[in-house]
Amino acid sequence: MSNSFSGTLVVLPGVVVALWLVGRWVRQRGGSVLATRTLASEVAILTLLLLLIRSRSALGLVVRPDLVDYLIAAGLVLLLAHHVIALVGRMASVLGNRLPVRPPWPFFVLPLVVYVAILPWATEHREPDGDEPYYLLITHSLAYDFDTELSNNYEAKHSLEFMSRELEPEWADPRPRDGQIYSRHNLLLPLILTPGYRIGGMWGAFLTMTVLSALVAWMTMRLAGRLFPDHVRASVAAWALLSLSPPFLLYSYQVWTEVPAALLVLLALDQIYALETATGSSKKHWLKLAVVLALLPLMKLRFLLLAGPLTLLAFWKLGPRRKEVVVVALVLLAAIGAMLTYNFVAFDQTFKDHSLSTLKRIQERPSAEYIKGGLGLLFDCAFGLFSSNPLWILLVPALALMIARRPPLALDAAVCIVPYLLVVTPRLEWYGAWAPPFRFGIVLLPLMALTLIPLFATGLRSLNRMVIMGLGLTALSLALVWLVLPAWAYNLANGTSHIIDHLSASLGSDTGRFFASYVRVRTASWLIPFVFISALIALWLVDLWLPGRRPLGRSRAWGIVVALLLAAGLPLGASTLATTIVEFEDVQVSKQGGEIFPEVWVSGRPRFRGGWKLGNGDLLSAPVNGAGENVILSIDLQIRGIRSKGVALSNSISESPAEEGPRPDSVPDVMLADITGPGDGSGLEIVIGDWVQALEGVAERGGWQTATVSVSDWPRGVPLVIRLEPTNERWSQSEVILDRARFVWN
Repeated sequence: MSNSFSGTLVVLPGVVVALWLVGRWVRQRGGSVLATRTLASEVAILTLLLLLIRSRSALGLVVRPDLVDYLIAAGLVLLLAHHVIALVGRMASVLGNRLPVRPPWPFFVLPLVVYVAILPWATEHREPDGDEPYYLLITHSLAYDFDTELSNNYEAKHSLEFMSRELEPEWADPRPRDGQIYSRHNLLLPLILTPGYRIGGMWGAFLTMTVLSALVAWMTMRLAGRLFPDHVRASVAAWALLSLSPPFLLYSYQVWTEVPAALLVLLALDQIYALETATGSSKKHWLKLAVVLALLPLMKLRFLLLAGPLTLLAFWKLGPRRKEVVVVALVLLAAIGAMLTYNFVAFDQTFKDHSLSTLKRIQERPSAEYIKGGLGLLFDCAFGLFSSNPLWILLVPALALMIARRPPLALDAAVCIVPYLLVVTPRLEWYGAWAPPFRFGIVLLPLMALTLIPLFATGLRSLNRMVIMGLGLTALSLALVWLVLPAWAYNLANGTSHIIDHLSASLGSDTGRFFASYVRVRTASWLIPFVFISALIALWLVDLWLPGRRPLGRSRAWGIVVALLLAAGLPLGASTLATTIVEFEDVQVSKQGGEIFPEVWVSGRPRFRGGWKLGNGDLLSAPVNGAGENVILSIDLQIRGIRSKGVALSNSISESPAEEGPRPDSVPDVMLADITGPGDGSGLEIVIGDWVQALEGVAERGGWQTATVSVSDWPRGVPLVIRLEPTNERWSQSEVILDRARFVWN
């Protein structure tokens, strides 16, 4: 049997003790405790799960061992969630009527316990990816070589210390002299990880990240105490949503710069608020503020977009002491100048992997790219905040309430959030670039959590409690998936997610059509944001206007269940509605041969029209819902191969411009092929039941083309089959990339 739970069993005693200590803290302050019967049930379930872990083989659970492990892991996650949710409610009850500026220690320990509890299973089932292994390799070099030159680390395969594959240098890594290799990544995060890595290897690095994540949670509660001291329960609810649920929960142990950067932002705001209320010189606060702001761009140059606005915020809020703010700004400029000068001297590259012209080109994008990126950060089915945790959609009415009431946090949050998002949203990798959902927004997530406090403090009536309960149940279900199957949080940039792909494969239909995607834009991409934003604001306004505060009765509880069932049944509609578009790379399209195009993890994948590439003898079969006569079928395709002389076309062919912009220089221009001579078919055949039609008019047009075919009779339930059967020597050397098919039913 698999040894998947070995790490979990190691940390389990510490987790149990820490949870008991938090409960003891609650009891000492007069808070209620879990009922004896409830605690006994939890102990019994935990004992049963531990017995299953130790005796899986003896019980004969060997047919589907992975499935058994997943079920046990799900049981452990649900048990942990049940106890933690109960503790959070009791922690709020013992804080009194006013929040302390310095939060009690359980607001640090409880998140840390949860992060440590999920760490062993998550790292066992998902090794470091994206930027993570490069940060760890720099950390390894600092810990053992005491330098940042990585050529010997690549040669000695030191990446095998923390992952199963050999790491290779990235194309953008600086190589100032022959044989030397440095990383394009900044050194501040590896420097923070080095002590833990030296002591405990990769586990020391991961544990260091969990401590930083727990500090983010604690600092968020600290700022809530400064800004909303009278909103105790609302502050605890916002703190719990941030720290104990996705997407922040998924980043709690992973090696990304966004978590420590979020901590630096919170520390900077804390010092600004302390200086705003302090008397005297407060030199230590000025020093802390200067250091924190200087560290932000050193963590990653992108975070200058946060350090700069925070400096302006300090200049605005601190009034007569603006001379000190100028000194802080000079320290920030000195830190940036020192970093850029070092890069130029050491690597002959001021920005390592970027230039000013590159940065300027990124921002010179059409306004539509800003809209797509902004909506994608929130609504995208694979990488959006709301898709990872539907409870965060409460930011919509929270923003409306903030605009109406303009609390003190409104200006501070706007100054921090708006400039950063304006720069990030048009980037081609806004969707996360090999990371769990909402990567670029994680640094701002604590501020977003704070904006929810006024909304929670309004006093939720029955209708809104029903909405929150429904969203909460959905969020819990998704969190269970992310924690039991950690790899599913790393979605592919093909317009769907692992969950949607699983549903599509199981149902044999295009489930993704009902979900918003901004990598592959469709009707749902614009419809879903409009519907959700309008509905949430309307529900909140109606509930505020309704007289009285009736409790959530049984009928309303059943309303939640019915609404969730209707939402869960939505994907089933994909199997009943007529097919209008088929994306050939989708999983419900069965393939015999061929490969996805472009490759799954190509950089900046939204630049490309995704598709499936067919070679000699390959075919694919796409399920089609619908039947009719005189069906118009249009197929977007591109042909790679030898050039030949073109002749008259027998089918309707038109150019279809690339939707994702120009191809990068690293991708070679395609060679296109035509049909030569009457009756000399392309070898690309469409099969619909017993009817076979060759595409005989594929022309050389320099890129993507659209072939249109009229089908006289399409029987119900018959799939669309496309195969490449070369009819001559020239076509045996060709490949066809199929992007999508569109149907017009008469």
